Amino acid sequence: MNRPERTPMGFMSIMLIVFGGFGILTGGMFCVQNWGASSTPVAFTLEELEAGVEPPNIHLALGAHVALYDSAITAFMVKKGETTPRRGAKMNYTIYPIVSVDHPLAKETTVDFGNNVFKVLILSNRFYSAGEMPRSPRTEQSVSGLVLNGIRSVSLDEQHLIQSQYPNIDFCNVILLKQGLRPVPVVLRVGLIAAGIAFVLLGLAARSQNSQKQLAELAE
Repeated sequence: MNRPERTPMGFMSIMLIVFGGFGILTGGMFCVQNWGASSTPVAFTLEELEAGVEPPNIHLALGAHVALYDSAITAFMVKKGETTPRRGAKMNYTIYPIVSVDHPLAKETTVDFGNNVFKVLILSNRFYSAGEMPRSPRTEQSVSGLVLNGIRSVSLDEQHLIQSQYPNIDFCNVILLKQGLRPVPVVLRVGLIAAGIAFVLLGLAARSQNSQKQLAELAE
């Protein structure tokens, strides 16, 4: 009695189950991360956040504020082996604090982060190079995005980078807002889970059919 060889159907069934599981996990992760996030940003004021009012949603649209660009952290894209960015190197992202127009930090010519506390840090990808970013504080009319620390914890690397510029920051009381980031659409989340379940069921059916075929071959 010969042992039956592995068939393409058996390999295909395994791949269907793997891809299905990936779809279910990805869709589930998106559901958890975006739980309660509205499809459109919820209007809120920076003054309310600075007063300790909890934001009503992780998808926020903040009104007029002062962006402290002169105190920004900038991360550049560097090629492998480079220790410093080349001139004109593309900016990977920028992190800078924003404060309400009446906040003490908005009125200081020399910012001292040891004496005053800001409530919101903006993580932005909108500047292509250092030359595009303003070099002094500027009043902006609005900013919207997702509260990242409402989705995930701030990593240790991110904490060390931020603390290098803002040594007295309290991560428990600061909101990290990713500018322009929107929630994953509900249709996509549900679609990934539904497609994943379908792939797993197809894979299990194909695996069962293949096992029955192999048992029949062993019985001959």
